[in-house]
Amino acid sequence: MTAAVGDLADALSAALLAQPYGIRSTPYLADTFSPPIALVAIQGVHYHDAFGVASLGMYTFTIYLILSRANDRAALASMESYMSTSGDLSIKAAVETDPTLGGIASGVVVVKSGPPAQLAIGQSQVVYVSVPFEVEVYAGS
Repeated sequence: MTAAVGDLADALSAALLAQPYGIRSTPYLADTFSPPIALVAIQGVHYHDAFGVASLGMYTFTIYLILSRANDRAALASMESYMSTSGDLSIKAAVETDPTLGGIASGVVVVKSGPPAQLAIGQSQVVYVSVPFEVEVYAGS
């Protein structure tokens, strides 16, 4: 099973959107969007020896959850639901529901979330509240 980076990003984005989660997402770092939204970005690839299997690679992604403009108290309160290990807004639960990501991966793990931070986007540098989630995907390389 060989997976392209773009296919894995698409599968992570689809996992977030699947019901009951319904978390809007894009498989790339968009510069225009309407929060809340999750942006999926590749961080790196370890090509060999994941889990002791020479042909299995480990793909590291960061899912940037963009909640709202920085001064929105409701968004800050909702952050806990996204960072939870379970529930309809849980990024971890959504991503790990199907560890094969529709048959293109051997495993997927949300390693950690946070810390929450302000993120400036676009030429106008609009400031948003965001939470990064580190995700490891294991697939043929």
